[in-house]
Amino acid sequence: MRKMIKKLLFRLAACTAALIITGAAVSACGEPVPGTARITEREAEASSQETFSVEESRSTDGEGTTASEKEETPAETPTEETGTEESGTEIPPESGPEADETIRFFGKKTDAAAAEVNRLTLEDTASGLYDLLAYQAPKRAEVLQQIEKYELPEAAFYGGKPFSEKKKTAILKNRDLDTLREDPDGTAFIRYAILTENTDLRAFPAGKKLAAGEDDAGPDLLQETMLPLGAGVILLHTSADGNWFFVQADNYAGWIPGSCAAFCTEEEFRNYLETDRFIVALKPDVEVHGKKLRLGAVLPYAYQTAHLFVVDFPVRDEASGEFRTVPSFLTKSDRISDGYCMPSFSAVMDAALALEGRPYGWGDENNDYDCSSAVGGIYRTMGILLPRNTSAMAHFGGSVADVRTFSAEEKLRFIEERPGALLLMKGHVMLYLKKVGNEHLVFNETTGYNTAEGELVPVMSAVTSVLEDLYFSDGNSFVSLITDVIDPLEGAYR
Repeated sequence: MRKMIKKLLFRLAACTAALIITGAAVSACGEPVPGTARITEREAEASSQETFSVEESRSTDGEGTTASEKEETPAETPTEETGTEESGTEIPPESGPEADETIRFFGKKTDAAAAEVNRLTLEDTASGLYDLLAYQAPKRAEVLQQIEKYELPEAAFYGGKPFSEKKKTAILKNRDLDTLREDPDGTAFIRYAILTENTDLRAFPAGKKLAAGEDDAGPDLLQETMLPLGAGVILLHTSADGNWFFVQADNYAGWIPGSCAAFCTEEEFRNYLETDRFIVALKPDVEVHGKKLRLGAVLPYAYQTAHLFVVDFPVRDEASGEFRTVPSFLTKSDRISDGYCMPSFSAVMDAALALEGRPYGWGDENNDYDCSSAVGGIYRTMGILLPRNTSAMAHFGGSVADVRTFSAEEKLRFIEERPGALLLMKGHVMLYLKKVGNEHLVFNETTGYNTAEGELVPVMSAVTSVLEDLYFSDGNSFVSLITDVIDPLEGAYR
């Protein structure tokens, strides 16, 4: 009944959005963020003759910078996303009824139907999503519970050396639980930060790889996920050595290296994240200010001209650790968009193809993607937020169909009407693309699969596969083990 109500609400929102929202993408408009470094239109005109440089238990079910107050962007050799701007004329913000009808979600202009689905996902606490702009400080005991939910897994090697009891004790002690601070009202002491790097989020405050085998192969058992550059986080606790923060991100909680977080006030935090002017990375590894953006990452911009965006790039002051922004020039291309893309199957295909061949990374290890982060990044380019892990994906706020009682043939007939749908099974998720002849194609970020004859096919990357050809080592087909079909594009988008 809960899923049926969600589905009706989603269809109502989607139909409403179809009547009032048109165009290929959400435009950007808004006011400059106070208290941060901005470049003016006149400064852009003065610099238009120069060339500027521009430019992602683990409980995932087996999925795995320096700035001064007036820092200038150094000139570098242009790359694919760079260029020399010939005009400093600012493009004015969009106005009119279409701009007025878009609404904000997580501080960003979002398609109305997508925002409604996001709201429903957020309301389900099992989704693991948090609106950090409405975040209320938890009780100290709640933070303690979050930290202690992680258990050190059984493993052979840490950092290439035997994982001794002494090392285990040192990692546990570094959590420094006895000093977890709280305010006089009993709530945890919180601080705010913006990430200046794509940042590993870990189960424990320890940076070396924890491996199950002696050869150090396989996943890092402490790796949980990667948070994108430009994201906001709430700092809840500091490790004993001072090098790690336990944080709440919009879709996860865990430990991050302190060197990646720039401290800011709540006002600065809100001003940076609440903006109608932002770019979205439509492909992985878009470079800005010498750093690579993850698929679906967003950064605010001061304004745009005919050929470039002037991005407010976040940096961390080396001396104080405080948050600053520096202006960085990003040439317009099909690798970025002005605001979120309008949700569509075309947008899904473009983002999926951009990831094809990308190495598989458990918990986004090595700045790569696992199955759930890949599909999450694809839909985040459109402003649609998915739960991070497969174990929570059925708590998506839109269309979720339980197909466990369907036969394999019934599942195939059901999904072929839903290009762009997510095919969920225990520990894995795939993206359905389309039917070609009698075969159903899926986008699959995977370690590998077996054939019907039992032959292992190692993959370790994102590939397009024929769904009917995929089997597990026990002989079960992938089709037979699909539990839920999640359809973010249901309604007005297809």
